Amino acid sequence: MKWRERLFWRPKGRTPGAQKKAAEVSDQIQENMDELSQLALGILIWGPGFDSQSPARLKREEISEELFSCGHVPMMSESLSRSDSRLSANLQELAQAYAVDLILVLLDSPGAIAETAEFATQPEIAGKIRVFVPNEHKAAGGLIAEGMLADLSKGYGAVMWYSPDDLRACRVMDDALTWVQARRNLWASHYFLARHYHADGGARSHE
Repeated sequence: MKWRERLFWRPKGRTPGAQKKAAEVSDQIQENMDELSQLALGILIWGPGFDSQSPARLKREEISEELFSCGHVPMMSESLSRSDSRLSANLQELAQAYAVDLILVLLDSPGAIAETAEFATQPEIAGKIRVFVPNEHKAAGGLIAEGMLADLSKGYGAVMWYSPDDLRACRVMDDALTWVQARRNLWASHYFLARHYHADGGARSHE
């Protein structure tokens, strides 16, 4: 067999020992892939409340269902907040934001944007948030488009401006799922390296 053919040939081994080793490697690769693909992220989804008639509210629920189907743990603040708590709603949401891995925000009003700014400008949160904002607020300019959202967009690439058609055509959904999958891949890589390599010198662990 020529070397180019051997390069792409799936090794089976020429001896019983080599065949056994090839099977072990193949099984280990599949085990690693299964382990990485099962990594689940806790994802907080902020947006219009359950009683809202906004199209963004419907998209919020659809995104939650898709993330659940992908093996993640989507969460809504309304389901996590405790009415018997002495903490304000804002503090409860802050506690939620720090606890989860990622945050998706579907905005549909200036008030909601201002509220999001209280959290999104914090470095610990800005690095794990993705914000979807209606185009009309960008066209209006002012502090909304030129302040916090501009910093989030330029500093973290964390903002998508959307039109009503983007909601209907699932472009907002696609962007959210793509972003979450990319973050999942990064987390999986970090998790795998942390689990299989020694922290002191990068030597592979054979435990």
